[in-house]
Amino acid sequence: MAAWAAAGLILSNLLPAQSIVDARAQPLGNTVTVRGIVTNGPELGKIRYLQDGTAGIAAFPGTGSVPGFDGVVFPGDSIEVTGTMVSYHGLLEITPIASFSIISTGNPLPAPKSISLAQISDNFQSQLVEFECITFGNAGGTFNNGGTFDITDSEGATAKIYLRNGHPLVGSSIPSEPVRLRSVLSTYDDFQLLPRTADDFVASTCFFFPQKLEQSDITTTSFQVTWKTSLPADCVLRIGTDPTPDIPLPVTGYTTDHGYLLTNLTPGTIYWVQIEAQHNGETIFSEATPFATRSLSSGQIKTYFNHGIDPAFANGFVADGETYEEVLNETIARIDAAQQTLDVAMYNNSRDVIVNAIKAAQARGVRVRYVAALDASNTALDPAPSFPVLYG
Repeated sequence: MAAWAAAGLILSNLLPAQSIVDARAQPLGNTVTVRGIVTNGPELGKIRYLQDGTAGIAAFPGTGSVPGFDGVVFPGDSIEVTGTMVSYHGLLEITPIASFSIISTGNPLPAPKSISLAQISDNFQSQLVEFECITFGNAGGTFNNGGTFDITDSEGATAKIYLRNGHPLVGSSIPSEPVRLRSVLSTYDDFQLLPRTADDFVASTCFFFPQKLEQSDITTTSFQVTWKTSLPADCVLRIGTDPTPDIPLPVTGYTTDHGYLLTNLTPGTIYWVQIEAQHNGETIFSEATPFATRSLSSGQIKTYFNHGIDPAFANGFVADGETYEEVLNETIARIDAAQQTLDVAMYNNSRDVIVNAIKAAQARGVRVRYVAALDASNTALDPAPSFPVLYG
């Protein structure tokens, strides 16, 4: 019993353990019990961050806590903690700690979540995170004292790391080259990244795609795709008609500027394209991106007015019609000609003849999408027609 007491276990305070994500959802002031793997030690002070498979949480032995917590809890320990859920400058933490026990030691730490600086959010709070190609604002200098230090990633997003006074990195050199940064994501009014030791700075090749894939030279059966890599690379283009393209096409040239002309495609079709790039044994994948071939439609736009116009203001433009009858007849003709889909956007509609034509199109299998103005007069749409209408 003495060994358990030294670990901070108080039997009268035991509660069934819950997942950390469920504990984080509890109202502030509630007592929670969680289990997780500890991811830091005294380099971050008395606080300990722990994770299970669902989320992360901080545990701080503040006033009223059982003694001994920060002296016996280390990275890789699997622990159970009971205490009060509070928010300290935006950081959800358990304090005071009513009880704790060490279940096992020497466990592997959770794998860091690989995200970009722009993706930092409360969803990753108190968890280990990892960022590629991080540069420091004062690269090559020295972590002279505790405080915040600016960092930037390859996308231009920025954030800050924080070192407390007495942190083991204080007095060491700030990385002069880009690194892969591992840290605990914490909060003190704003997000802070907390590296633990120099091992959290890993040399990075900074191999990435500087920009999204671009499409050009679009025809009915072909288009050009271009992209860049930050370092020279061999590439394979994958193409398909769904978001997981699986047809590989090798791309010639070991370079940073790449391009591929896709041919023998189908008109008016969406194709998904993804790039696989390799540099010195490292492989990266671009986001799968949808592109489309040009359709066989003429692209012609007809313009009708329900009254005459002054040609002096038309810059030579000649309308296709200038009477109400011409507008109505052309609208009905277009609806009657629809074979597969019909998209209608009408501010207001009081013409039953138009609605009846749309109903007839739907009855012969045409898919109808109709958009109408919420505050306009649409008496022809009352009662509600058989086709769907979106009001906005």
